[in-house]
Amino acid sequence: MPDVKYILNKQEIEKRIAHRYLFSLLDGVTELTPKHSICAHKHLYEEDELLKGHFPENPVMPGILTVESLAQAAGVLVYESVDPNEQRFMLYLVAMEVCKFRAPIYPPADIFLHVRLETKKKMFWKFYCEAIVDDKVVAEVTMTQAPGKYI
Repeated sequence: MPDVKYILNKQEIEKRIAHRYLFSLLDGVTELTPKHSICAHKHLYEEDELLKGHFPENPVMPGILTVESLAQAAGVLVYESVDPNEQRFMLYLVAMEVCKFRAPIYPPADIFLHVRLETKKKMFWKFYCEAIVDDKVVAEVTMTQAPGKYI
């Protein structure tokens, strides 16, 4: 794993979003500009639990978990973008308008998750997202999220 510098580590991320093991998919945040963008990181190990059944002879990161990783990064961005009095929510994925998988992600891999806020209308946050491995875009998605249950 390369030497990646985090401004938020896994424990700090878990204070901001509700996901926990086995579904906490971010290792850290490398860049963050509230109300604008975030870059998060996930290192995919060959022995990663997520890969045990997908596929045993040829492990590959499930595409939907790549999307989920991007959604979790977007959740951290929303948390950091709202007033502290509004930070007790669970964010739900409500729409994906565009989703393209450009290449599979094989372990070991360092996945950089770039999320940019496109629009915010009422409670709906729309993002453009890219997953990047070895400086190549391997997935891109335009998604909308909205807070649901307040905790």
